[in-house]
Amino acid sequence: MTNDLVLVADVGGTYARLALARRDTHDVLAPDSIAQFYVARFGSLELVVSHYLDRVENRPVHAVLAVAGLVAGDEVQITNSPWRTSRGRFATELKFTTVRLVNDFAAMSAAIPSLSDAVLEPIGPHAVPKIDRRRPQVMAVIGPGTGLGVGVLLIRDDRLLIIETEGGHSAFAPTTAEEREILVVMSGRFGRVSNERLVSSAGLLNLYEAFCSVRDVPIRAATPEAVTAAAMCGDSEARRSVELFCELLGALAGDVVMTTGAWDGVYLAGGLIAPMLQWLKRGKFRERFESKGRLASALAPVPTIAITHEHPGLIGAGALAFSDWISLFRQI
Repeated sequence: MTNDLVLVADVGGTYARLALARRDTHDVLAPDSIAQFYVARFGSLELVVSHYLDRVENRPVHAVLAVAGLVAGDEVQITNSPWRTSRGRFATELKFTTVRLVNDFAAMSAAIPSLSDAVLEPIGPHAVPKIDRRRPQVMAVIGPGTGLGVGVLLIRDDRLLIIETEGGHSAFAPTTAEEREILVVMSGRFGRVSNERLVSSAGLLNLYEAFCSVRDVPIRAATPEAVTAAAMCGDSEARRSVELFCELLGALAGDVVMTTGAWDGVYLAGGLIAPMLQWLKRGKFRERFESKGRLASALAPVPTIAITHEHPGLIGAGALAFSDWISLFRQI
């Protein structure tokens, strides 16, 4: 892409974040170009982008759209939203010359090399790993927000590569009696229970409601934010829900390392990381991350890092616009 500016988007089930990206080694996002919109207030991605572009003086003709859903050929259905779009329709309606459509955690993965240590906070005893294009590295990015995203970042032969996945929809596997009780309740509600049903914004509320059911107490919180607030005030079911949320995220992160070979580190992104950070650091996240039986010693040296930057998805979309990233995901 040769344009000076590229429209970049990070689109989830709750928010659509938009910005203009530029060729700049220090800050790929153009100053004062970031805007955030509620998905529910717009009928489509095209409408929210049109609304955004009405305020842009120099209109770009190239776009990179990072969306929370499985990119299937030319189209994508956003998982936790009614929005559906395609490269062709988006380009035609909004007069873009080129449109690149990727999973949102492809963008999250692409952001990693551009993030400074100031916005990376270790969880556990290990420092933030250094990105070194001269040696092979594999890292994973996991993000609980409206949904649960998983991406994999590889460095091979001085190339930066991404594996796009739908790992958040892998099946939940309980390992304790408490978790088995939770699974019984949630299986009755959902049938198949994926990790996203527990480790996401809605998942936190699902956990809390399941705990209330198991303990036969009334539900006193109706939103994920209310669950977190109640946990801070000492509500036992809410507190245990938040604690277990962090434990399950740790268990999943360890599983992702073993299944993808991301021995060089796991990065935590998504809208729930900032409000959960104190719980992640003081709870059993790291214990569950390492608790892998005969492979516990292999997990112990793997760093786990929280991303505290507000818009890593936009940074990653900008990196995809102007760098030599290669996607290894086979379009369906």
